[in-house]
Amino acid sequence: DAHAKGGIITISWHLDNPVSGGDSWDKTPAVAQCLKGGSERVKYELWVKRVANFLNALEYQGEKIPVVFRPFHEMNGAWFWWGDPNCTSKDYISLWQDTVEQLRDVHQVHQLLYAYSPNKLNPGDEYLKYYPGDDFVDIFGIDIYDRNDAADYIKSVKQDVELMKSIADKKHKLYAFTETGLEKIP
Repeated sequence: DAHAKGGIITISWHLDNPVSGGDSWDKTPAVAQCLKGGSERVKYELWVKRVANFLNALEYQGEKIPVVFRPFHEMNGAWFWWGDPNCTSKDYISLWQDTVEQLRDVHQVHQLLYAYSPNKLNPGDEYLKYYPGDDFVDIFGIDIYDRNDAADYIKSVKQDVELMKSIADKKHKLYAFTETGLEKIP
């Protein structure tokens, strides 16, 4: 219905932790185990296949529905099993690239735009620390929430969106404010 009405479909992939069986917020390191040769590789390939089947089933009037896909977002935060410090940037990049290659090359999912979206940048954070490369990203994003500190929120939005826009312009990519809102409604 949303696609038929002109909406843009976005999906953030919050995978359960393949090592512990916990949810996305289970910080047990798991990225290296999903890569080729890892102990959870077979499981991870099955999960990617299931996501591919779902994405390829999204059709409207016989055409695949385009989707902005945001796997492994907010990787510069410590709350997901794919986030810092729960994996290295090298392993994160490998997981992202491998996931895109599986979806695109193995499962023939071609209607996705991949969005790279770190969380709000803290002093010393590098926006591109986990960047998987121009061939694996279509849209630059940023996730920033107002955690009941309006001044900090406004400052972060101005700084982070300007930085993201600057990088996107240099790389000839789209950019988007990928998540925002109030953390809790006072």
